[in-house]
Amino acid sequence: MRSALLAVGACSLIWQVASARAILSALHGNELILGLVLASWLALTGLATALVPRLPARWRFSTPLLATVLALLPLGLWASLALQYTLPAFSMLGQVVSPVRALLAALLCLLPCCVSLGLAFGLVAVQGQGESGQHDPARLAERVLVLESLGTIVAGVLFHLWLSRTSLQVAALAAAACCWLAALVTWRSHAVRSVRTLGAVVVGLLGLAGLVPGSPLTVSLRLDGFQLLQQVSSPHAQLRVVRRGDQRSLWANGVLVCTSQDRRQAESDVNLSLLLHPDPRRVLMIGGGLGGGLPQVLGHAAVQRVDYVELDPQLMMLARRWRMARGLDDPRVRLLLADGRQVVRASGGSVPRGPVPGPLRGGAYDVILVGMPGPSSALLNRYYTVEFFRQARRALRPGGLLRLRLQGTEGYLGPQMALVHASVHAALKQVFGNVTVLPAASTLMLAARGAALDTRFTTLVQRLHRRRLPTRSFAEAELMERTLPFKRQLYLQRLGEVRPVANTDLHPTLYFREVMTWLALTTPSAARLLVVAADWLQPRWYLVAAGAFALAMAWGLVRRRQRRIAVGLAMSSAGLCGLALELALILAAQEARGVVYRELAALLTAFMVGLALGAPAGRWLVHRTPRALQLGVSAVGLMALSSMLVMSRAPGHPDGALLWLLVQMLGLGVSVGMTYPAASAALHGHRSGAASAYAWDLGGAALGAVLACVVLPVLGLIGTGLACAGLCLGVGATVGMR
Repeated sequence: MRSALLAVGACSLIWQVASARAILSALHGNELILGLVLASWLALTGLATALVPRLPARWRFSTPLLATVLALLPLGLWASLALQYTLPAFSMLGQVVSPVRALLAALLCLLPCCVSLGLAFGLVAVQGQGESGQHDPARLAERVLVLESLGTIVAGVLFHLWLSRTSLQVAALAAAACCWLAALVTWRSHAVRSVRTLGAVVVGLLGLAGLVPGSPLTVSLRLDGFQLLQQVSSPHAQLRVVRRGDQRSLWANGVLVCTSQDRRQAESDVNLSLLLHPDPRRVLMIGGGLGGGLPQVLGHAAVQRVDYVELDPQLMMLARRWRMARGLDDPRVRLLLADGRQVVRASGGSVPRGPVPGPLRGGAYDVILVGMPGPSSALLNRYYTVEFFRQARRALRPGGLLRLRLQGTEGYLGPQMALVHASVHAALKQVFGNVTVLPAASTLMLAARGAALDTRFTTLVQRLHRRRLPTRSFAEAELMERTLPFKRQLYLQRLGEVRPVANTDLHPTLYFREVMTWLALTTPSAARLLVVAADWLQPRWYLVAAGAFALAMAWGLVRRRQRRIAVGLAMSSAGLCGLALELALILAAQEARGVVYRELAALLTAFMVGLALGAPAGRWLVHRTPRALQLGVSAVGLMALSSMLVMSRAPGHPDGALLWLLVQMLGLGVSVGMTYPAASAALHGHRSGAASAYAWDLGGAALGAVLACVVLPVLGLIGTGLACAGLCLGVGATVGMR
C-alpha cells in the first residue's frame, strides 16, 4: 500500500503540472483556462474516488483490482497524450477557443488519467481501512495523506530539477513509470499473483513503450495549417516555432511572440515612440524586440545603449536559431535575461550584481518601451499597475518617456476594452501627469516625466528627416495619420464614457476585464453575467466576507443534524479555501518577486510538507477532543486572516517576501491537513470515511479553482483572503453543534 500511495502522489503532481502546461499552451494560457483545467482535474479525480465506496465489497477489497488499475495507468496516460496531440481544440494556433469547448477538451484529455488515479486512491483508502479493522480511521487518514504528500514532494523536486525542462511526453513517461512500478511491486506480493493482474502489467508495459520518445507507438503533434519546425519545453513556457508559407513564427504558451516578417508593425510603433523624444540615448525594451523591433531602435543614431529584457533563455535560443533575433549582436545592445519589472525596479536605484548584471543608477533611461501584450493574465497585468508606473517613473531621466501598447483603436472599443484603456490611462495620469495617446490599429500610450510631449506633425517630420531612419514603409503619410488631433479627441471621448477602475498589484482588476473581452467573443451571455456580478462586487468586496460567514452559519444551523452533510461541507470548505489561498499566495509571490517559476516548486513543496505535518496533528486532536474538525476548519480561517497580512506586506518587501510566503504556505498546509483525519473519523461508518473525506475535499478544491480564478481579480488578494476567512470561520462555528 505504501508504494501505491507514493506512486499516486508522484504521478498526480507530475502529470497535473505537465498536462496543465500543455493545455494552457494550446488554449492561450489565461487564468480562466487554468481554473477550468484545475477544476476538471480535481472534479474527475474526486468523482472516481467517491465511486469506490459504492462498489461491491468483492471489488472494493480486491488488491488485484488495485494492481490492475495502477498497471493500466500508463495506457491512460498514453490516451491522454494522444488526445492532447490530436483534438482540434489543441491544434489551432492563434484562434479563439470558447470556454465551453476548452472545458470539454480538458475533461476529455484528463479523463483517462484522473479516473485511474481517483480509483487507485479510493481502493487504497478502503483496503487500508479493512486491514486496520476499522478501529482507528483517523490513523488511517493520517497514513494515507502523509504517504501521498511524500510522493508529491519527491515529484515536485524532480519536476523542478528536471521534468520542467523536458517535453510533455517525457513527463508522461516519468509519471506512468511510477505507477507501473508500484503495480509490479503489488503484483509480486504473495497474495495477488494472479494471471489477470500479470496481463494488466504487460499491457501497461506497452503503454510505457508508447510514451518513449521515438517509439513506433508515439503520437505526433498536429497543428492545422502550420508546419512544426521545433518545440521546446522551458521552465517558463511551451515554445513552438512553426512555418506557414514563407513566414516563420515563434509562439509561447499559445501566444504569438514574433514572426520573421514583423517589420512593418515594428517600424510604425518603435519609430513613432522614439521620434517623440528629442534625444533618445539610453533605451530599455521589455519584450517586443524580436522579429524587427530591436533593429528599428538601433536605426536612431543617437541611441548609445539598448537594454533588451527577455525572461526565457530558451526563447532567445530559438529566436537566434531561426533568425528572428536581428540586432542582438550590435555592441550597443545588452541582453538581460530577467523579469522586466525587476529590471525597472532595480533601475530606480543601485542594482546588486546578480540576475540583472551591471550597476545602474536612478534615472537610467530616456525611453522605456514595454512590448508585452495587454493585461490578459495576472503575469502580464503586472506591467499595467500603478506600482509599475511609479517604478518606471523613477527609472526614467527627466524628460524621459514610457510607452505602452494596447490593442484597440478609436473606431471601436467594446465596453470592457474601453474600461481597460480608460483605467490604464487614468493610472498613467495619476503617476506621470502628462499622457499622450496615439490611436491606430494598436493604441500607443506615452507618459512623460516632465513637460508634455511635442506631438506636432512638423516637429516629428523634422526629427524623421534629421535622423535618416532606414525605414521601408514608415514615412510622412503614416506619421500624419497617427498624429491627427481629431483621432485622439475621438479616442479620449470614448474613454470618458466609462468609469476607470483601480488596477494595483494587490487588486489586479484589468486581467479579468481582458478575459471578459475574450469571453464575449465566444460566450456573450456568460460574459454579461460575470461583468454584472463583477461590477456589483468590486466596490463592495468587504461585504463578500460577511456574506460568506452568514451563509456558512445559516447552512450549518439548518443541516447540522445531518452529520454526513455537515462534515462534507466542512471538508469542502477547507479544500475550497485552501486552494483559493494557495493561488492567492502564489500571485502575491509573483507580484513581489516577479515571475515565480523558480520559486513555485518551493511554494508548492512547502504546502505539501504542511499537509504531511498537519495529518498527525489532526489525528492527535481527534484522540483528545470531539471538536477536532471544528478546530481544523477554524484554523484554515485563521490562516486566511494571517495570509491577508503577509500578502499586503509582500509587494513592498521583495527581498524578504519569499520567506514569509513559504512560512505561510507551510501553515496553510498544516491547517488543511488537520481537517482530513478529523473528517475521516467523523465519517466513520459511512462505508469509507477516508475515501469520502478525500472526495469532499477534491470537490471543494475544484469549485475553489474556478471561483479563485474569477474572484481573485475582482475582490483582490486581500478581499479573497477575507472571504475565505469568513467562510471557514462560519463553518467552524457550526460544524461542531448538535
